[in-house]
Amino acid sequence: MDWLTDRSSLKEKSAYPIRRTDRFRAIVGWPGKRTKGILVVLALASVALLGVIVGMWLQRKDLPSRAISAVHRKLIQTIPLTQVVPWRDVNTNLHVIQVAIARISGVTIDGGSLAEVGGNILIASPHGQLSYLDARYQLHSLDLRVPMNIEGLRKDPLYKQPLFNVAFFRTHALLAIRTGANSYDLYASFNRFAGTCFEFVVGKVSLEVNDEIVRPTSSWSDVWTANPCVPLKDRGYLFVGIQSGGRMVRRTDDTILVAVGDHQMDGFYDSRAVSMDPTNDLGKLIELNIKTGASRHFAVGLRNPLGLTIAPDGRIWETENGPQGGDEVNLMIEGRNYGWPIVTYGMVYGYPPKNWPFNPRPGRHDGYTRPRFAFVPSVAPTSIIAPDPREFPNWSDSLLMCSLRGNTLYVLKTDGDDIVYAEPIHFDGYRLRDIISMPDGRLAILADDGSLLLVRNAEMHRKDAQHIEVRGLSSLPPPSPEEAPSPSAMTTEERGHAYFLGACANCHGLAGEIGIGPPLNGVIGRRVAAVPDFGYSAALASRHDAWTESLMKRFITNPQSVAHGTRMPETGLGEVHAEAIAAYLKTTRGPK
Repeated sequence: MDWLTDRSSLKEKSAYPIRRTDRFRAIVGWPGKRTKGILVVLALASVALLGVIVGMWLQRKDLPSRAISAVHRKLIQTIPLTQVVPWRDVNTNLHVIQVAIARISGVTIDGGSLAEVGGNILIASPHGQLSYLDARYQLHSLDLRVPMNIEGLRKDPLYKQPLFNVAFFRTHALLAIRTGANSYDLYASFNRFAGTCFEFVVGKVSLEVNDEIVRPTSSWSDVWTANPCVPLKDRGYLFVGIQSGGRMVRRTDDTILVAVGDHQMDGFYDSRAVSMDPTNDLGKLIELNIKTGASRHFAVGLRNPLGLTIAPDGRIWETENGPQGGDEVNLMIEGRNYGWPIVTYGMVYGYPPKNWPFNPRPGRHDGYTRPRFAFVPSVAPTSIIAPDPREFPNWSDSLLMCSLRGNTLYVLKTDGDDIVYAEPIHFDGYRLRDIISMPDGRLAILADDGSLLLVRNAEMHRKDAQHIEVRGLSSLPPPSPEEAPSPSAMTTEERGHAYFLGACANCHGLAGEIGIGPPLNGVIGRRVAAVPDFGYSAALASRHDAWTESLMKRFITNPQSVAHGTRMPETGLGEVHAEAIAAYLKTTRGPK
């Protein structure tokens, strides 16, 4: 079964894993029946591409980004100077589309954003390094970085705090606005370290595009800073920038809308609840005058708005990550309250599921503007756009929505204010972060593994070239140390902390809080299954011994060997990673 050519393989991603031979064809553009000489050349090239295959395989298995940074560095070194990428057919309900996938980055942490200027695709890395892919598929560095003050953060004691994750500190979104025949203003939303707190900033830089060359013509300037500067949280992780939202869209000549997340200040994971506080910009949809910097609250009651678009009919659509379940697609109307943190279709992270504590009626959204569509279980929706009907005429009344957890592009069929259905188009292993529409109607989608997915209408391009050649990846500057950390420069405990943040932190806390899994601070030396109020499996609850480094290492590498029947999933981590995590957990402190 060829990858992305059979609809059945897209419907059940767990039942039809992508074969490595098919991935090889997708990466190098395997020619099929060609001359023997070309086959020999490609066979030799396959040896050099072994690192690519291994790196892609590891990423598809969702191994922690920090644990495979060395693989990614080798991947960048071994990807050929020219990536020959085929267009592959994918069947959907209303269109046959074609998808071409190329590597455009070597970062190993999640995040990033896209924008379009003059037919070029601008790419922001998670920590704000800018590059672009031109119309001839050549990658270039823009020699420009978003001013997040990561240099100041590195010098601060917070940088090494166990409850601070530098991967949560991000550039969130880009928005390019044309100001002349060859000039643009590029807006970026991002976190900026301010010493004792983190600012949510919208900044601007001017760009010029000539002969497929993009260059900055100004330095960065602040357009708007949210109030307040985001303080460190008093529970759990100290700063949760991944819950900043940040998506922007132009509303009028003078105004843009900016979706700002609550930064996990919801009254449960922090004592403060900000989303309905009229004195606070967090958890709001902001209307911002880009000429004067004046702002006002357009809508309130938001959690983590990662997608925002204005459809051709003027409707404003927003996508929002809920807690455990309850991801939303909202129709944004001025003056409305969307209910967070009071009501949600989601639950508290953990097992067994518990009702969100502030919701008086579990599973209901009473008293506030309800979403037009909700996903249960969660799919982690991100960017959303209205596709160009010139390229995709049958999607003229639909929206396209990316997802992280679902590894899926959703076609949301709309009917006025309603969403009729959500059609999934699966891309196994690709966490889809951002999507933009190009001037010719084609789509560009950024994935968290440093891949760019280009999408076009197959029926309109049968006579066009059936592959692209992407060049220039090796010429880009290396990622920052935080974007591709090197385990060799760390102690065992530091490596363990990095592996923990990459592989474990989404489920396990370090401050005593119960998440999807139990907290792990002070776990070494603690009796197995000893955290009150957590619903352990019978397999773990029946054990009466204590966690040792050796036992924890075994459990991380093979949970079933320690507690047969445990609900702990396979981690995919090797012994080196597990040993380092166990060593790090021994340094944490908590109730015994």
